[in-house]
Amino acid sequence: MKPEKLKYWRAIVPILALLVVLLPQSAQAVTTNWIGDSGNWNVPANWDMGVPGLGDDAFLTSNAITGSLTTTLDTVTPLLNAVVVDGTGGTTFTLRQTYYPSGNLSASAETIGLDGVGVYNHSAGSNTVGGAAAVNPLPAGTLDRTLVLGFRDGSSGTYNKNGGTLTTYDLIVGRAGTGTFNLSGNLTVNNNETIGNSATGVGTFQISYGDLSVGGNETIGFNGIGTFSHSSGNQTIGGSLLIGRNAGSSGTYTAGSADLSVGNVMFVGRGGTGVFSSSSGDVSITNNLIVGRLAGSSGSFTMSSGNLDVGGQETIGYEGIGIFSHSSGNHIIGGGLLVGRLAGSSGSFTMSSGNIEVGGNEVIGAAGDGSLIHTSGNHTVDGNFILGRDAGTTGNFTQTSGNL
Repeated sequence: MKPEKLKYWRAIVPILALLVVLLPQSAQAVTTNWIGDSGNWNVPANWDMGVPGLGDDAFLTSNAITGSLTTTLDTVTPLLNAVVVDGTGGTTFTLRQTYYPSGNLSASAETIGLDGVGVYNHSAGSNTVGGAAAVNPLPAGTLDRTLVLGFRDGSSGTYNKNGGTLTTYDLIVGRAGTGTFNLSGNLTVNNNETIGNSATGVGTFQISYGDLSVGGNETIGFNGIGTFSHSSGNQTIGGSLLIGRNAGSSGTYTAGSADLSVGNVMFVGRGGTGVFSSSSGDVSITNNLIVGRLAGSSGSFTMSSGNLDVGGQETIGYEGIGIFSHSSGNHIIGGGLLVGRLAGSSGSFTMSSGNIEVGGNEVIGAAGDGSLIHTSGNHTVDGNFILGRDAGTTGNFTQTSGNL
């Protein structure tokens, strides 16, 4: 190196080293574990590494030695990396968020019930999950921007919400364990909601009243067992609703005096077994309704009252087995109605009362087997009415009363 360059670097290196020392140093994120008895969150002595700070992981855990515990949220937390609520050895750990003392929680990931039993009782304040992605590596048993109830096989996670606000990016109820969500009030899921995720996952979602908004897809029974009960209120799904998504899964959706809006396609039995029943209220589907989509699937749709509006085409038995029962209410199909669409499929449509209007063609037995039983009510088809469209298919039509 030339003498003048060497002289330059000897002068500049100490200055650079000084600048590095003077730069603000970010706090090192830590994992802090609950070590106290039941008590308030914002008490340093209740944590082994102090009250969780920005970017920290907070583990609320109990075992057979400490017994069942309850932590009451009494502060506004910074954005935490992850929060885990879990009781093992036959114990239950409960996180309580109530009116007094009050608090707000914010985390990139939350798991209620990791290996054991976790409960979140939420009646006031806000809980925001996944408002921002995790900056630090997430601990095992958590998923980025996701609220999980019942993470591992054998675990149990319950979320009871009857007040306050809850917003999460993704929601999984029963990932590999058992998850239960009891909703009285409002919930916003910005992306996807899954009930009964893996083969061992069992998820139950109950809405007593209030509004549920899902920005992406909602799946009831992905690979596991999912049950959705909607007694009252409104649900809006921006994407598709899939009930019984994959082979071996089972999904059930029961709607009482409730309104449901699906922004894309509704599948009842996509690859597994799907059951949907509506006793009142309005169901609106922007695109298609498909009951019994893939070979080996089975879907059942029961409409006993209210209104059903399908913007696109309705297929009962696409490649699988589809059953539709209409005993009352108004049913409008913007496109066509196909019962028994592809080879190997089987579709059955029964109408005992109410009104049905089909905007396109109605085909009973397209390339599969289809049957239509009409015992009462009014049935209007704007296009062609076809029985047994393709060679070798069966299309049966029975009418004892009503108008077609």
